[in-house]
Amino acid sequence: MRCPSCQHVSKEEAPKFCSQCGERLPPPVAPVADSENNDAVVAPEGGLECGEELKEEGSSCLSPGSSDCRENPDEPCSEGPWTVQKRKKKRRKNAQKTSVSTGLESLPLSPSGPWSLNVLSNPGSQDTALPQEQTRQGGQTGQPSQPSGTGETPLEGGGPSAHAHGEVGDSPPQGQAAGGPGAATGGSAQGSASPQGQLEGKDQDTSIPSGGSQAGASPATSACEGHPGAQDAAPQLLPSESEGGSSEPGTEQQTSRQQAGAPVSGASDATAEPANAVKRAKKEVKDKAPKTKQPPASTPASKRHCQEAETKDKAITAENAGEKESGQGGGLKKPEGNSRSYAMAVKSEKEQRNQGTAREVKASLPSPGDGVTVYFHAILSKHFAFNPDRHKLFVHGGEELGQPKWSRNFCELHCTRDLSEDGWLVEGSAVISRQHLNKYIPYKYVVGHDKGSWDYEFIYKARQGSEHVNRCLFIPSSLLGSGEWHQYDDIICMKSPGKLQRAIDHVTDGTKKSLVRGKQIAATVMLDGIFSILQTWDAINLSSFFTQFLQFYAVVREPMIYEGRAQPWSALGYGEKEVKRDLWEYLKRQMEPFLDGRRDSLPKDGPVRSKLRMGLIVLFSVEKFNLPLSDEDLHLLCRMLVPDASSPADLHNDLSHILGTSQRWREYLVNLCHSCIENRVDDWLGALPVLHYCAKPSLQGEDTGTQPEDTWAALEGISFSQFREKTAYRSQTLQFVEGKKHLLHVDKYLFRSWFSLLPLSDLAQYMTDFIEHLGHFPASVLDCFLGTYYRLRGLREISSRNLEDVESILKMLLYLLDAHRHNIPKETLSQSYPAVCLKLHEAICSVTKSGLFYEIPALSAEIVLSVVTLQPAVDSGLGSETGKDSVPTVSQGTLAATRTWLHKIFKKSMFQGTRLSPVSFTYSEEIEVWRRLVEINFPVEHGWKESLLGDLEGRLKQETPLLQIRAYCNSRWDTAGLEDSVAKSFEKCVIEAVSSACQSQTSILEGVSYHDLQKFGTLVSAVITKSWPRSRGKAVDDLDEVFKHLLTWPDVKHLFKLCGTDQKILANITEDGKKLMGFADSVITEVAGDLLNGTVFVGQLELIMKHENQFLDIWQLREKSLSPQEKVADMKKVLDWRKEEVLFLKKEKRYVDGLLKLCESVKHLVQVDFGKVARRHSEDLSSKRLNEAVTVRLPASSYQPKTTHYNLSPQIREVAEKVDLLRDSHIFQILWKEAAERLSEPEEESGRQILQLVEAYNDLYRPCYKKFLALYEDLKSGEVTFAEIDVIFKDFVNKYGELTAELHAMCAVDSQDPRDWVRERVGQIREYHSLHQAVRAAKVILQVKEDLGLTGDFSVLCTLLQFTDNFDDFRHEKLVQISPQLIRAKKMLEDIGAARCQCLQALSRRKEFISWVREALGGINELKVFVDLASISAGENDIDVDRVACFHDAVQGYAPLLYKLDLTAGFGVFMEHVKELWKALDNDRHLPDKLHDSARNLEWLKTVKESHGSVELSSLSLATAINSKGIYVIEAPEGGQKVSPDAVLRLILPEGHGGHEKTRDYSLDELKELLNKLMLMSGKKDHSNAEVERFSEESLST
Repeated sequence: MRCPSCQHVSKEEAPKFCSQCGERLPPPVAPVADSENNDAVVAPEGGLECGEELKEEGSSCLSPGSSDCRENPDEPCSEGPWTVQKRKKKRRKNAQKTSVSTGLESLPLSPSGPWSLNVLSNPGSQDTALPQEQTRQGGQTGQPSQPSGTGETPLEGGGPSAHAHGEVGDSPPQGQAAGGPGAATGGSAQGSASPQGQLEGKDQDTSIPSGGSQAGASPATSACEGHPGAQDAAPQLLPSESEGGSSEPGTEQQTSRQQAGAPVSGASDATAEPANAVKRAKKEVKDKAPKTKQPPASTPASKRHCQEAETKDKAITAENAGEKESGQGGGLKKPEGNSRSYAMAVKSEKEQRNQGTAREVKASLPSPGDGVTVYFHAILSKHFAFNPDRHKLFVHGGEELGQPKWSRNFCELHCTRDLSEDGWLVEGSAVISRQHLNKYIPYKYVVGHDKGSWDYEFIYKARQGSEHVNRCLFIPSSLLGSGEWHQYDDIICMKSPGKLQRAIDHVTDGTKKSLVRGKQIAATVMLDGIFSILQTWDAINLSSFFTQFLQFYAVVREPMIYEGRAQPWSALGYGEKEVKRDLWEYLKRQMEPFLDGRRDSLPKDGPVRSKLRMGLIVLFSVEKFNLPLSDEDLHLLCRMLVPDASSPADLHNDLSHILGTSQRWREYLVNLCHSCIENRVDDWLGALPVLHYCAKPSLQGEDTGTQPEDTWAALEGISFSQFREKTAYRSQTLQFVEGKKHLLHVDKYLFRSWFSLLPLSDLAQYMTDFIEHLGHFPASVLDCFLGTYYRLRGLREISSRNLEDVESILKMLLYLLDAHRHNIPKETLSQSYPAVCLKLHEAICSVTKSGLFYEIPALSAEIVLSVVTLQPAVDSGLGSETGKDSVPTVSQGTLAATRTWLHKIFKKSMFQGTRLSPVSFTYSEEIEVWRRLVEINFPVEHGWKESLLGDLEGRLKQETPLLQIRAYCNSRWDTAGLEDSVAKSFEKCVIEAVSSACQSQTSILEGVSYHDLQKFGTLVSAVITKSWPRSRGKAVDDLDEVFKHLLTWPDVKHLFKLCGTDQKILANITEDGKKLMGFADSVITEVAGDLLNGTVFVGQLELIMKHENQFLDIWQLREKSLSPQEKVADMKKVLDWRKEEVLFLKKEKRYVDGLLKLCESVKHLVQVDFGKVARRHSEDLSSKRLNEAVTVRLPASSYQPKTTHYNLSPQIREVAEKVDLLRDSHIFQILWKEAAERLSEPEEESGRQILQLVEAYNDLYRPCYKKFLALYEDLKSGEVTFAEIDVIFKDFVNKYGELTAELHAMCAVDSQDPRDWVRERVGQIREYHSLHQAVRAAKVILQVKEDLGLTGDFSVLCTLLQFTDNFDDFRHEKLVQISPQLIRAKKMLEDIGAARCQCLQALSRRKEFISWVREALGGINELKVFVDLASISAGENDIDVDRVACFHDAVQGYAPLLYKLDLTAGFGVFMEHVKELWKALDNDRHLPDKLHDSARNLEWLKTVKESHGSVELSSLSLATAINSKGIYVIEAPEGGQKVSPDAVLRLILPEGHGGHEKTRDYSLDELKELLNKLMLMSGKKDHSNAEVERFSEESLST
């Protein structure tokens, strides 16, 4: 065999590779069976082309009734879908010639039979297209006619073999030229299925069709069975005209509108140049072969190969040429080499014989520049007995494929590959106008014989009407790529004439199964061809591959037929779901060799030699075709995408071409990752290097945590956090990445990605397991820090669940820093690490929300410390300077974050507890938190420790001093040694708190625990030294001051008790403390001795009395250390003696002091010589010893009378006692002053008189006291005169509270006085001072009394007036005359103000008017009657009406005094009646004025009274009285009188007033007479006779 590359001729029979250049040699093709002798072509043993599989002889899988095929056409066969079963290498030749017979006995049931579909129930319903050309028999030209039968019969069990392409159609008349398959008239494409180009990929590219359109794939392929290539069989294959009328494939009724398809809604990603399966033979043709020009109408060569180079056909050898010429009955024998070279040779020969046909075809085709080149790929069944030397294969179709439709040879196809029993792979190309894109075009394959007859392919589908069943071509513009379209059809089948076979297929459903099996076989062959494009791996071939792959899926995704209109072949039961299933099975077979793990398992002639490349192709298919994958399928695909490269360069070589295509690889990979995450498949972690390679331009190398985590981890678009949550409790992820460590050498971003994808619990182990990698790649150490930062930043909080994990991670980071400190790049160590560690610490502080987890912030601070301490080791240079600048910033930032965290977790006060309950820490762990953080040994210049201790001290000082002290001695925390900074700060604050507590005079040691003697000793020492009084910074040693401190020191009792009973505590007290306590003990001892001897200073005794309990408690504690001999007396008893003695001294001192001050107040009048008394009184008593000022009692002596150093005589002592007793009496001081004035002699100007104490007693004290005592007695009895009150009590006017206190002070002279008279005397004096306020009212009332002629008792008013009118005569009267009656009268008169006085005075001033009213109008009733009469007289005169109204108001207001007041009424009754007058005055302030005006109208009133007379007045008065008080009585007559109105009715009228009320009876006649009088006088009908009307109504009604 000759190599097509180097032309080297191999001596081997069937070599696979050239021994000279190593190129793969094309496999030899089996020769075509001879048409006469039926010699079968045997495939050489050298192998098959890629994807070709030989079927085993005698296999029953393709048999219509084969048991190997499943009954359900939806299920694949036992060997799997789209699989051509292998056959034995040694094939038996079929040497027998069989003749065609239409009888049932001639129909074989084996797969070697000549027919593809054997038996149809009704030949008349079959749709084999009629030719449009003239029939060669008879030379007549006629148009085909429609079928004669009016009805159509569905397919009845006619079953093709496994290779069959089924369609029911009419057969053309025998002898007529072949046309295209008929398109039924009257059909419309608008209601048909969606366009072929529709793809349901995940990504929905604009270049890929989408939506609901259906793929325009051709109908299912037919697998033909029959006599192989018999020359005389061709005419017999076509039924005669007498067998049944047939119509041509296309009719004139079909219009372009009916052929128009649904628009394409998607577009394809594949835009690269397509490649045809025929063009793959370019390199297999020898350069030395003579060029053969191919007809443009039928060439299958691809455009791409034509552009690369002009194909040189290999010359046909002499043997082959001779055999071709001599073999009249057989076909052209294929030469050694590729079948495509053979096909070209056949074409070259046909060009010589059919130049006219070729010229005709070429003339009618549009040029490729104006149209689209369509490449047809199909499998021609062997049952056609196709002989390339004698037969031709064309495509006929509708008017879109040229005129005349269904007659024009649109495209000639050539055999390019022998598929053994499956038939021939036929391919060809033609150009179609672009105006027919996105339209549905009917077409069929037709075989032309050398005798002019035509065999149309048969489509095994039951007709739905009169329309022919054709294939459907749909070219979506979105999938054209570079302007080419590949139509991948299935098997081209013949019609099976056998009725028995059709019956068997109907029963067994063999037809449908065979059609599906044929489609699967054809798809496998087509995919093998598409994949063979990748034999040469470059960008151009990859683009062609993807374009053709998309076109292939657009054709086969759903079977389409054209039956009047484009429609899916849904009855076949082989839709997109089944296509996707079979496509995935095919891809799995392509992946199997790569998944074995052995390089030698790969097929030597496989087009794809790289597992990763194949994985990407499969990923492309999954995404574009939306293939459903199970978990196991995802696992397989991810394994394919795990790189085998050992370096980034190897990965680049593997991916550069395929990732350079226009596919969205990153999106595909991300979608795959999401599917794996949802289905819990971890294998996608190994495919991340490929994803990173795709997304590399968006990644950055170094980072300090400013990017989002997905960007940093190169996981943009991936739900990595969701993946982490799903794998949080599984260990498979860590195990998986450990098994893929080698990938870290390929992808520098992979470590980051895995870090972000692993659960938190695995991170520490991950860093541990990859410690070797970190040693080789120190830059990844920074990734550990960044990954930890991102992870912890995303936590909600540190809890007990993740505490251990986080702690392990941080400890691992500390180890990494220490282990790789010399490997980390200096610039990174100076710039990136400080910033990242600071952010890590800040993130940890933000998520640590409990002080219990303080170890986590402490570890992160130690990480910062480690980075900081590494900075000085950096060499000088840029990194060093940057590091020096960043160190303070990082340290300060860490400190600030830590302090903020401490403030956040310690929100409450530091301690909790009360004075009675023990003190405890609010946060039990707080001291440990402070201690752990302070112990982190940052350099001193960074201020870490000082700042934290300052915060601790500030927090301590927020508590009260006592709480600090009690907490300091708490047993729940202990110091950690001499270097415990926290304990030292605590101690410092406690000592300051002691000073503060000492100032507040509160007990410090009370309730304090001394569990820790060292701390307690420190506290006691602080209490002693800080509490001790100081002068100029030194402890005071003055006895008095120290003694006062001891008596006022709250903790002194505790100190004496502790120091006296517990030597261990005393041993822990400082020397200063011991010294001061010793001095305190000596002071207490000395003062106690003086107290027992009476020589104590008065000031010390007073201090002891003030703090008696404190002193006695101290003495009791001190006394315990005394011996029995030293205990002289009971200190409590002695102290009582001293208290009595000092109180006696102080009382006498008070007496003397009062006497001295009183005499001092009159020294300008008279002087008293006090002598030694005054001198001793001026001495400071507190500085004198008690025995020097008063007689003291000693424990061993008896009682003695008390005397003081004043030595007062009994008389002077009496004076001093009385003066002290009356020291608060103002009256006594006035009388003392009067007595002194009497002793003074102003006429003697020689000088003031000086009295001795005895003289002062006789001449000054006794007169004063005598007068004072007499005044006291008079006040007590009420005999004091008004004149004395005016003089002595003048200072107490309106100061009656002070007057009360003064009278009580005067009562001090009589200790037995009950003092019940004081209140009465104060009241009398107060009334006496205010008598003048009631005088005016009393005078007015007395005047009214005279005017009204009252005769009652008004004497109280006379007594009252005497105080003002005759005061000189009355001033010597006694205070007792201010009686309670007088006081009550005075209080009544106090309420009569100026307005009320004026009201009463108006009554006195109108005596004449008042007298007339009281005489003329006897009472209120007469007043009303008079007013009514006056109103009648006034009429409509406004002035008179006002007069009447004014008169009525005035008399009505004063009526209580005019009519209601009895003449015998006294002052009390008068005041009761006058209250009604006050009410009237309050309602009418003008009442006095109205009385005045009415008095001026007195004459007019008299005239009114006289004009009406007494009769009218009395009548009206009587009527008014009856209306108000009259009682009508109706009763039976007495004494048997006759019943009459007079006897039955009478009126009773009460008369009189007071207790003398009488009644008067009125008979009916008297009432009638009164009524008549009233009628006569009420001549005017107005409001004034209302009483008359009322009386009239009541009388009449009665």
